[in-house]
Amino acid sequence: MRWTFACLVAAAIMTAHGPAHAWSTQGAEMLSTGENAADVGIGFPQLRGQFHVPLTRDLAVIPQFTFFYGLDTTVPIVGDGFFAAVRYRVFRSGGLDIALQAEPGIIMTYHPRFGLRIQ
Repeated sequence: MRWTFACLVAAAIMTAHGPAHAWSTQGAEMLSTGENAADVGIGFPQLRGQFHVPLTRDLAVIPQFTFFYGLDTTVPIVGDGFFAAVRYRVFRSGGLDIALQAEPGIIMTYHPRFGLRIQ
C-alpha cells in the first residue's frame, strides 16, 4: 500500500507543470526519535540554518531561518525567510528511503522595497 502511494505521488509530481521546489525527495533517511540535528549553509544568494526534529520514525519537523541577499535578478533583493518544513517518509527498504517534504513559510523582503509573501 505504501509503495503504491509513493508511486502515485511521484508520478503526480513528475507530471506537474511549473516549479516544484516545495517538494523534495532529497535526504529521505530520517533521524531516530532521540536525535536532533542542526544544519547551517552559507553561499550565494543565502545564509540558511535548520534544526531537524524527528517526531516519529517517519515524520520530522524542520524549522528553518534564511537570510537572502540576491534572488535571480540583477537588482539586489535583501530579506529573511521563516519556514517550517515537514518531511514524511513514505517508503523504506534496505538502503532505499523515499520521503516527501513540504516547506511552507513566510518571506519578508527589505530592499529594494518592503514586502511579505506566504508560500
